[in-house]
Amino acid sequence: MTVTCTLAAGPAVTTTLTRSVTVDVDANGDTEHVSLPLSVTAPSSASAISTTLGCTQVASGGTGTPVVAAQATIYALAINPTTTTTPAS
Repeated sequence: MTVTCTLAAGPAVTTTLTRSVTVDVDANGDTEHVSLPLSVTAPSSASAISTTLGCTQVASGGTGTPVVAAQATIYALAINPTTTTTPAS
């Protein structure tokens, strides 16, 4: 089973990062836990920006389709741009 997640952020949700993880699912249906860290730097904006996270699953081989659940916590950090002061002449 391969799980692919995409994190997108920005005024037009244009900054994205996609990562995948493959998990072997056994016949017993044991629970598997994996982490898939994602981080993007959104372009600056004078107004609020949007952030989305989407995940898909693709099962290969075996019988049936395992159930996949994704849980996410999104942290946002605003960083002030560096300013330069030019002394008066």
